Amino acid sequence: MNLLVGFYQDATPSRTGEFVTCLQRNAANPLIDRVTVFIADAFTAAELRARFPDLAHAKIFHEHHPSPARSFPGWLPLGPR
Repeated sequence: MNLLVGFYQDATPSRTGEFVTCLQRNAANPLIDRVTVFIADAFTAAELRARFPDLAHAKIFHEHHPSPARSFPGWLPLGPR
């Protein structure tokens, strides 16, 4: 299974921590082959990995899309082919 998720850094650090924990759990799930994370902030994938080292997991792939207007259907062509 390929999982497509959005990620942004919330104003509340504990909420951002919840996002990171969910991504860690998804990456650890043996039924999920790949997690594509669409970054909705102005930082790059490298900056995301630097801020949150646990998101450097081999199953987690980052796509930088700072536009919050992108809808989920708009993400589908960007996932794994």
